[in-house]
Amino acid sequence: MRYIQYLTEVILAWIQMKEGKNLPEKYHHLFETELSEEGEIREVYQNLLAEESEEAEKYRRLIELCGNTEISRKLLDCCIAGLLYPEFHQFAKEQWNGITLDVMESLCDEEVTYKEMKQVWECAGRILQCEKNHGLFLRHVFWADTRILDYFLDPDVIDEKLTRVGTELYTGEEDPGEIYVNEAVEQELSDILRKEKGDCVQIAGNTGCGKKFLLKKACHATGQKMILADIRQIQQCKDGLLYPQLLIREGMLLDCGICLYHISQEALEQVLTHFLRSMLAQNIRVFLCTDMEAEVIPRIHSHVEYVLVPAYGRPERIALWKGFTEEHGIRKQVDCITAGSKFKLSAEEIRKAVERIVVTSAALTIGESEIGRICEEVLLKPSCGSIKRIPVQYTFDDLKLWPEQKRILNNICAHVWHRHKVYDEWNLESRYSYGKNVSALFYGPPGTGKTMAVHVIANMLNLPLYRIDLSQIVDKYIGETEKRLEEIFNAAEKNNTVLFFDEADAIFGKRSDVHEAKDKYANTEVSYILQRIEQYDGIVILATNYRKNIDEAFMRRIRYVVEFSLPDARLRKELWKSSFSDEIPTEYLDYDYLAEQFEISGGSIKNIVLNAAFLAAARNEPVSMLDVLYSIKNENAKTGKVMLSKDFGLYGDMMEEEAGK
Repeated sequence: MRYIQYLTEVILAWIQMKEGKNLPEKYHHLFETELSEEGEIREVYQNLLAEESEEAEKYRRLIELCGNTEISRKLLDCCIAGLLYPEFHQFAKEQWNGITLDVMESLCDEEVTYKEMKQVWECAGRILQCEKNHGLFLRHVFWADTRILDYFLDPDVIDEKLTRVGTELYTGEEDPGEIYVNEAVEQELSDILRKEKGDCVQIAGNTGCGKKFLLKKACHATGQKMILADIRQIQQCKDGLLYPQLLIREGMLLDCGICLYHISQEALEQVLTHFLRSMLAQNIRVFLCTDMEAEVIPRIHSHVEYVLVPAYGRPERIALWKGFTEEHGIRKQVDCITAGSKFKLSAEEIRKAVERIVVTSAALTIGESEIGRICEEVLLKPSCGSIKRIPVQYTFDDLKLWPEQKRILNNICAHVWHRHKVYDEWNLESRYSYGKNVSALFYGPPGTGKTMAVHVIANMLNLPLYRIDLSQIVDKYIGETEKRLEEIFNAAEKNNTVLFFDEADAIFGKRSDVHEAKDKYANTEVSYILQRIEQYDGIVILATNYRKNIDEAFMRRIRYVVEFSLPDARLRKELWKSSFSDEIPTEYLDYDYLAEQFEISGGSIKNIVLNAAFLAAARNEPVSMLDVLYSIKNENAKTGKVMLSKDFGLYGDMMEEEAGK
C-alpha cells in the first residue's frame, strides 16, 4: 500500500506542476505534496520504478500490459489515484470529463502519435475499465476497479466476479493429493508446462476421470499457477460474454495459464469463439478439459497439444476407493476391492459415492448392497446410443490365427500406414478419387477371434474404434436414418475412426421382396448404408457368424474377406497355454490332452479358464485339471450338450469318480 501511495503522490505532483493555476481552488489541498520541482518529481518516480520490491514488480508488470509508454504510465497512475482518492476521481470527472487519452497526452513530455495512443487504448482496455460510449477512442473514459488494488495487496486472489461462478486460482503450492495419480499423464502435462511457450492444450477424457486434478498435480510439480474456470457455470449466466475478458485480464495480471473445464462437444463452438481465440491472441496458454468427442484440433489454426486421460481400470478404481475412504476415515468400513471391482465409476463418481456413504450411513461396516445403492445414485442413467467408442487393448501377440489370416490383417493396416506413399508419392490419388476406403468382412463361428482382431487392428494403427449398432439406427430413426448416419460418418471421417459393424447380417442380409411400403424403405436404407460405407475414407469392418447370409451385392463391395475358423489342435494348445497367465497358480495341466480331446473355439477356452480360476480361488488352491474339466462340462451345457464320462477320454474315470461323490 505504501508503494502505490507514493506513486499517487508523484502523479498528483506532476499534475500540479503541469496544470498550475488551472486547478480549481477547492482541489488545491488534493495536490499539495512535498514534491514541487520537476527534477525532484522525475527522480522520485525513477527511484520508485527501479525499486526492488514485490509491489514495484507488479507496477512494472501493469505498465508493460498497458503499453509500456509514457502515456500508458500517466493513464495507469491517474486511474490508481482515482481508485485511492475518490476526490481525485471527482476532480477528473469535473475538470477533464474523466481520465481520457487526450487529457493524458497533455501531461506527457514527449509528443504522442495517434498510432501509440491507439495501441495504449487497446492494451489498457484489457486491464483497466473503459467506458466506450463516445465516438472517438481518445475521449473514452478509463478508471481502475478494486481488482487493481487487490492485485497489489494479495498475490493469490482473482476477481470476485469470477469466483462467484466457480472460478478458482490454484497457486501450485499445495499438493492436491495422492489418492491416485496417472503418473504418465502427469509427466506429459508437466513437460508441456515447462516449455517456454505453448498455444493450446486439449486434455480429453471421460467425465470425472481426473483431468483437472492431473493438471493441478502438474502445476504443483512445476511450481506454476493456474486459473480454473467452469465453462458450464459461466454459460448459465445472463452476462456470460463478460467473463472471457475477465479471465484474460486475470491471465495477464498473474502471468499464468487458464484452464477451461466441463467442455462438451455441444459447448465447444462457443468456447472457441468467445474464449479460446481471444485468449490465444493475448499469448495466454489455455488448457481445455473436454470430453472424448470434442474436436479442437480441426477447428483452430493454432497448434494444439493433445493429452488423453485414459479411463480407469479395476486396479485404479480400487486405489481410488482406498484413497477416498482413507481420507474420510472410513477405510475399514468399506470393502474397497469389491467396490472397485464391481462398480465401474469414475474418480469423481467414487468421490461422490464415498461422501454420500459418510453422510448417509452410520454402520460400522458398509454392506455391498448399500454401496451398490449409493453408486447407482451417483451414476447418470445410461442413454440408448447407436455409436459407442470401444477401448482397445489387444495386440497381435494375443491373436492365435493362421499365417494367412494375419497376413490379411497386416494388409488392412498397410492401407493406413502407407496411404501417403501410394496416393501421394506414387500419385494414385487422381485415379482412385472414389472408393479408397478399406472394408473387411470377418466371418466365422462365435469365439473364433473376430472382435479381438478388430481391436488388434485399431490398436496397431493407434486409431479410435467405434461400434455401430445399425439395427438400432434403422429401427429407432425411421425417416431420419440417412441424416443420422451421415452425422456418424462425417464425425468418424474427421478422426480416421475404425468403424465396426457387429452382427452385420442383421442389416446386410439378403434383401427381401417388396410387398409393402416399409419393405421398399428398408431396402433403400440398406442401399444408402452400402453406398456410404463405400464412400467412407477409412476402415470399415463388419462381423458375422454366417457368411452365407450376407447379400452378394454387398459382398462385391468388400475388399477383404477373412474367415475365422475353429482352431486345430496345435492352435488350441497355444490358446490353452496363453490363457493361463504366469500369475495363476496351476497344478499339472495336461495341455496336449486338452488340445486333442476338445474341439472348441478360443472364446470358449477363455471362458473355461476364467471359470476354472474362480473354482480354484474359492478353495484357495491352484487350478487343477478337475477345475478345467468341470468348466468344460459347464461350457458345453450352455449350448445344451450333455457330456458323459466317455467324452473326457483319459480323464473319464476321474470325472465319473468325482460325480459319484
